[in-house]
Amino acid sequence: MPAFAAIGALSTVVGSHATITGQWTEETLSLFLATIADSGDGKSRAFKAVNAPVYRLETTLRKAWDLKYGQLAEQLEIAQHTRDKLIRDLATAHGDKRNDLLADLEGLNETIKELTGPPRPQLLAGDILPEALAKLMHKVGGHIGIVSAEGTFLGNICGRYNNGKPNLEFVLQSWDASEPWRPDRISRDSFELERPSLALSLSVQPVVIADAIESNAVTDKGLLNRFLLARPTSLAGSRDVRPPHVPAHLIDAWSHCVHRAFYSVRPEGHTFDDDGQPLPPVPMQVSEDAEHLMLDWRARHERRLDPDAGDLTHIKGWLARAGGNGYRLAALLHLAAGHPPQLPVSADTMADALALLDYCIPHTIAILAPDDHAGLCPVDGVTLRELFSGWSGSGGLRR
Repeated sequence: MPAFAAIGALSTVVGSHATITGQWTEETLSLFLATIADSGDGKSRAFKAVNAPVYRLETTLRKAWDLKYGQLAEQLEIAQHTRDKLIRDLATAHGDKRNDLLADLEGLNETIKELTGPPRPQLLAGDILPEALAKLMHKVGGHIGIVSAEGTFLGNICGRYNNGKPNLEFVLQSWDASEPWRPDRISRDSFELERPSLALSLSVQPVVIADAIESNAVTDKGLLNRFLLARPTSLAGSRDVRPPHVPAHLIDAWSHCVHRAFYSVRPEGHTFDDDGQPLPPVPMQVSEDAEHLMLDWRARHERRLDPDAGDLTHIKGWLARAGGNGYRLAALLHLAAGHPPQLPVSADTMADALALLDYCIPHTIAILAPDDHAGLCPVDGVTLRELFSGWSGSGGLRR
């Protein structure tokens, strides 16, 4: 669970601020991750500890913004309220009074333009509905993360507040992050998002994921096929009632890792340019050897989709997107290890990313294909703890 949360934290702070280009594909670094765990398995405690550096980074960025733009923001709010009043007065004004109001409005619009700076930084959203999420992402530049030890957001998009009818389109498009989002409604507050990008890091109870699987709309749209999924074995009954504290140097190292990943793609801490437009993503590449590893992995798993002899046909939709997730994982591991984005992702790092995908496969089968396998049960075999036990902070996962 902490390992999945760590990957989610990295995806939250980097997201669409970088892209990774591979064979016939370009991916943002946004991921959807979900760990399935029962109540009492320590979800909240793990998420709080792992995501603490993300909240601290957000606070740091906001303090810097407040120092530079805080006073201007207050003046801007006053000017906007004044403009709204002028517009209301124009509706009933005539003759010279109307001309005077129009002149005042023109001057006020210039003032508002001068006072308008970049939005206050926000890395995380909470319990939110898709329509409000789209507006928030437009406000902050197109990318945001949702990290939660509960399944509230998943319930929201699966129809909890919409008479059971899922509202998935914006979230699906925010995983792809390749096309503009244009809401159908035309109003004064209409907006477009050039490349909406959402990072999801959730830990949900089995009933939440089961409800999603039972929805034909959710299944047909392939929402869960975009997720990296894990159902780790519960440690309840064997946990140390007096666990040791995490050493301070490890807490500091993880915090440094999160901050370093963000600043490697946004060195100045800014996500907007001087004209108020979101900065373009930093392009990343994979090395030729890394590309060969990915293509070999895809070829091997393609054979496992054979309708007659394949053992993975029931997660065909998930595997179709696994390659893209693999590129994203490799890029995040590359940045987490302290490598600059200009350096191509190595074969070793790609191998680590593919090992994580292979870890997810039996979990995905057990979660998405319960009729064919054991259902929503823990999966035996290699654990993420074992995979990450060799993490060196600079050289990736040791094998």
